[in-house]
Amino acid sequence: MNLRSWFQRRYVNEMVKVLIEDDRKCQELIRRVEADYGVKIKLPDSNSIPSCFLVDMLERAFTTGKIVLPPKITVLDFGCGDWFYAPFLLGFLKHWQGFREVCLEGIDFPSRKNKRSLRRLQKGELDLRVHWGDIMNLSQENKYDIIFASHMVAGPHHCKMWGVPYYKPSILFSYLQSLGKPDCLFVVIAYEYAGEDAIFRCFKSKLTEFFYQPLVEKKFSSFLYNRRGFHDNSICISRSPFVDLEACTRYEEEIEEMDAILY
Repeated sequence: MNLRSWFQRRYVNEMVKVLIEDDRKCQELIRRVEADYGVKIKLPDSNSIPSCFLVDMLERAFTTGKIVLPPKITVLDFGCGDWFYAPFLLGFLKHWQGFREVCLEGIDFPSRKNKRSLRRLQKGELDLRVHWGDIMNLSQENKYDIIFASHMVAGPHHCKMWGVPYYKPSILFSYLQSLGKPDCLFVVIAYEYAGEDAIFRCFKSKLTEFFYQPLVEKKFSSFLYNRRGFHDNSICISRSPFVDLEACTRYEEEIEEMDAILY
């Protein structure tokens, strides 16, 4: 056996061991999510494992942040997209440290894919409500106990490319803050590998912030789970008032300058 073949065989053997261990961890996580949060998981389903990662990440974040939820909450998911993870998010919020009544709302721009996915979710008798359109037109001041924002960071170039309006972070986050109750929780999830988590600098009153990597080896595992998942993401939870206007201004200058250089 030549040196090249030896290295290839060793690399493949190592990768197989890692993937087997990752699969074992995923199966354990699926069973725990089903048992603890009342979510019915049908496999094979490409959305189930990424959604379980979301639940696991939120569980860790709420634990480290020592977050206690009231018996009744209203929650907004800003930029919900096709909301493939909605049953898991709803299950987590309902059953985190005791049962509670949850009103879960999402908002995003309408698309055929998003609307089709929502119809499928509602057939499962989930109590979900979606607002279609611009977040700035959502007049629900002081309504929400929790506001989620997952992978919603974008500069002027990408907003234009996607056909959605660009708002400076200071304006956007100040408006989101106005939608929440005085003690509202703001939960932001961002891609760590793309530097998107730099947005966390815009927030104060942080309860927790960390990088989430549930599986064994990033170089082998992330390509399987990263495409629609929450593997290798970072999460930050702040309590209102959470907007740091000076930090927002510095951040928006950086992303606008970067857009000007790249595009």
